[in-house]
Amino acid sequence: MYALRRDGWAQRGGLDRLVILESGKTLWIEEKLRERDYADILLEYYSDRDRKVPGWIAQDLACDYLAYAFLPSGRCYLLPFQPLRHCWQQYRRQWVQRYGPPIEAQNEGDVSVGVAVPIAVVLAALSQMLVVSWAGEGTREVVTQASL
Repeated sequence: MYALRRDGWAQRGGLDRLVILESGKTLWIEEKLRERDYADILLEYYSDRDRKVPGWIAQDLACDYLAYAFLPSGRCYLLPFQPLRHCWQQYRRQWVQRYGPPIEAQNEGDVSVGVAVPIAVVLAALSQMLVVSWAGEGTREVVTQASL
């Protein structure tokens, strides 16, 4: 495992950690750490509210997985990032309306905005993105939920 903490192309691409498996396969991980345990996943949709800069859930990051960790309990969800982004694209209006008001956080020079979606809701939506179905009998074309 390698931590990619220096500012540069990796950080701007949403890459905090590189994991190399015994098989040689590499996994690129974006990490989000919360100092307290919550029953939600905070999806940041603006990293700068005033300039409308997309947050991490609204960006096409280069990572394979999002490691979303709660430090006190040592609990971490390893979520496939592109299916998670597709969940956001599909459900964002519903989630912002249902689980709002938006949560704003003052950062250095800007304010980020996110919505706290219950973990069970995110996992249920994500499970639907991982379902594969076929277009019809006798066809070789595979259609995934993420491509719809």
